Amino acid sequence: MTGGELLGSTDVIISGIQGIEDAAQGDLTFYYSEKYSKFLSSSDASCVIIPFGVNITPKPNQAFIAHENPHAALVSILNHLAPKIEISTYNVHPSAVIESNASLPEKIHIEAHVSIGKNCEILPGVIIMANATIMDNVKIGKNTMIYPNCVIHSDTEIGDNCIVYSGVVIGADGFGYLESDVDGTYKKIPQLGNVVIENDVEIGANSTVDRALIGSTRIMQGTKIDNLVHIAHNCEIGINNAIAAQSGFSGSVRTGKNCKFGGQIGLAGHLEIADEVVLLAQSGVSKGITKKGTYFGSPAKEVQVAFKQEAILRNLPEMYKDLAIIKKKLSEIDKH
Repeated sequence: MTGGELLGSTDVIISGIQGIEDAAQGDLTFYYSEKYSKFLSSSDASCVIIPFGVNITPKPNQAFIAHENPHAALVSILNHLAPKIEISTYNVHPSAVIESNASLPEKIHIEAHVSIGKNCEILPGVIIMANATIMDNVKIGKNTMIYPNCVIHSDTEIGDNCIVYSGVVIGADGFGYLESDVDGTYKKIPQLGNVVIENDVEIGANSTVDRALIGSTRIMQGTKIDNLVHIAHNCEIGINNAIAAQSGFSGSVRTGKNCKFGGQIGLAGHLEIADEVVLLAQSGVSKGITKKGTYFGSPAKEVQVAFKQEAILRNLPEMYKDLAIIKKKLSEIDKH
């Protein structure tokens, strides 16, 4: 299953998986960093995945799996054990409400109280869990999974092999209003675009992706979005981006390929972000970023510059005291 090399006992029984700090007899665990070496030497885990070259001998009734990448080996095991919904037939709960002209395949799994609107097109292998609402003219690609209580608004397009977790709202109106020059009140601007989610995208629980004013808000292939993330109207999130929780992207932001965004970052509207940009947590971006690299701070700047400024700020109280002493001595010199 892992492609690793088995060392030690070949007949241990594995009944659970735990972190190396907590693993006991019957558990499988993994070791990948020297900072956990004290746990490795004392562990009673029945099986430990270790890197090649670690100089340790299994205890009696203990097995090691030597692997070039213990974390990847663990993931392959977790994928094997993860519960799966097998779709072999047309399985639609009787409480689901489905418009007559919606196009459903022979192999689909639809749970209780799902609502599917007019002119929807859903491809084979799709799973739609309880209480999800799919509004009119939505397209959902092969083997995509929609978790409970999601709302997919009209005209949204979702690709193949996507995962949309509980509470996600895709395609709600963008935040578009015209402010009156007379009294400052706001008049709603109709949002007539849509949202396009490409293949292999995951969107975490309670995240939101707004429809475009015109055109499309687009999440490109392979992007992974954490919980509680907001993507505003007309954004274009690039291929293979990773976005951590509580981040916010204002309208019409465009990001490049392979970008990583830490938790609680915020981007002002109409910015362009280059390929392979890493934004550390709680960074605020007010201007576009034109070259790859790691950035931090608010406003965000290259990480080396940002860390130097942070170090200076931490030392300001002592520097202020030193400055006061110097001013006092200079004042005494002037008196003489």
